[in-house]
Amino acid sequence: MPIFDTKSSTLSLIASGNFISILSPWRINVDLIQKRISVKKKNWYLIGEDEDLFGIGSVRNIKIDELLFGANIYIKVIGSGTIKCFCIPKCDAKKIRNMLFP
Repeated sequence: MPIFDTKSSTLSLIASGNFISILSPWRINVDLIQKRISVKKKNWYLIGEDEDLFGIGSVRNIKIDELLFGANIYIKVIGSGTIKCFCIPKCDAKKIRNMLFP
């Protein structure tokens, strides 16, 4: 599985009270071919989209915070701080961790 893409779960967003994010969920894409991680989220006014790209080689730490429905994933990157992606499915968070740290 060289390319993996997932987005925030609607059920998890509702359960955590993130109602505004239902219209603009977080999307995380891990591409092992080009060796990069991409996190996208629509702006609050739903016109533009913010995208952060990071190289897989700069990943140093992954923290998964499991919720009742879904999980928040925090990926620490050298020089850029932390990549945050909220309310993604738990199984997808574990797949991302296993892809980055086999």
